Amino acid sequence: MLRQLTRKISRTRKRAAVFGVSTTMNIHQLTGEVMIKEFFITELYEERNVRIKFDDPYKILVAENGYGKTTILNSFYALLSGEISKLRKISFETVGIVFSDGETICFKKSEFDADLALIREHPLFEHIESRFGQEFILQLIDDVRRFPSHRMEMSPVFRRVVDELDLPARVLKDSLREIRPKGFNRKKVKSSTQNKLESIANKVNLKTLYLPTYRRVEEDIRAFNSSGKGTLDEHSSINFGMRDVQLSIEKITSEILSSSVEWFSKINGEMLSQLVSGFLVTPEMKTSISDPKAVEIVLERIGKHISEPQKKQILDLVETGKIQNDHDPLIYFVSNLLKVYEQQQENDEAIQKFTNVCNRYLVDKEIIYDESNVTIDIVRKKNNRTVDIESLSSGEKQIISLFALLYLQKKENLAIFFDEPELSLSMEWQKTLLPDIVNSGKCKFLFSTTHSPFIFENELEDHTVDLFEYIEEL
Repeated sequence: MLRQLTRKISRTRKRAAVFGVSTTMNIHQLTGEVMIKEFFITELYEERNVRIKFDDPYKILVAENGYGKTTILNSFYALLSGEISKLRKISFETVGIVFSDGETICFKKSEFDADLALIREHPLFEHIESRFGQEFILQLIDDVRRFPSHRMEMSPVFRRVVDELDLPARVLKDSLREIRPKGFNRKKVKSSTQNKLESIANKVNLKTLYLPTYRRVEEDIRAFNSSGKGTLDEHSSINFGMRDVQLSIEKITSEILSSSVEWFSKINGEMLSQLVSGFLVTPEMKTSISDPKAVEIVLERIGKHISEPQKKQILDLVETGKIQNDHDPLIYFVSNLLKVYEQQQENDEAIQKFTNVCNRYLVDKEIIYDESNVTIDIVRKKNNRTVDIESLSSGEKQIISLFALLYLQKKENLAIFFDEPELSLSMEWQKTLLPDIVNSGKCKFLFSTTHSPFIFENELEDHTVDLFEYIEEL
């Protein structure tokens, strides 16, 4: 199977060369910035050296099971995100990154050793270790390094201790402060190791996002929206379930509705002032009300404060163009209301992009965004009945949760690490998933592993390489 995939990639590139066809999609190059040129890990499980070359910010590795795809992806992600607990679980000699400016940042395995003496003399942490194990404590140490005290709730490890031991968060925070030696801050476990990790983060300057296999996306720990305050950690794994999707939808629609109220009040105040001193209808105002759809949305968002017959009368004037003649007060009023709609364009467009991309995957269902009433619903196409989000298939849930995160959370400049995206997805969905992620404009760096030929049967085929090409067996 692996050899067949390799030959398929080779044939596609040869055809492109013969016919002068480019198989490269319109990717977002990080022009003017330092790029990753190589990721390497030596003596991996004492069996092989791995050196992965990068000519651009997108790479898909193809390999059969057993070649260490996930291990390599986890190691690479750990260096960029600073989640070094992942590296402690792996046997290797050195790991590092070569950058386009010529600098190489390399670590020995021993540089990731944790100083357990920091906590073992503290009775609370002795109890935590006895309850959850040494690996759990190592992750807690890493999160002490990654988060300041006021953001420790972002740590899934911290929250698990608080929840399962029924411990007040304040008590655990105070104990964490006690184990910090003088001068210790969130960016320091071993200063030399941390300095190099910071150098990598500064050079890459992207937020990392780890996407595990789709079978594990809906795990209990929610790294996104994990604090309960809608905040996101800069470096996270996606464990983004349907509840998170619902919260994202509620948050973005509430923002639109609340900003409508705020801007209506502001515009009303401005108009009162201008009406007192006299108002002037400009050509720009007349042009702004030429879109009946936008006017209809604004009138609907006013709610019940205007009757349906009055709404219809205004829309008729706009659609026929009669509003342009002898209706200056109405032009003045409606054009000012449209400013409210313009202020909400970013959120409106984010929702529209989310619904459009998701609807390309849904077969018998559809996501409908009602701009007028600011509602988002999933309906069955044949009868227009509302569908409970929890009743969706596994594949549908994963698609919706992923694109809700990309579009509704409005995160930018992501370095995405995707482990076997093909799992739980149909062949047709596999072909379009990664291009849709890249074309979202959110993804500036993509590193994915797969053993499915359908994942790269698209514009990303020219960025796909057999992992065997990067391996030196020992």
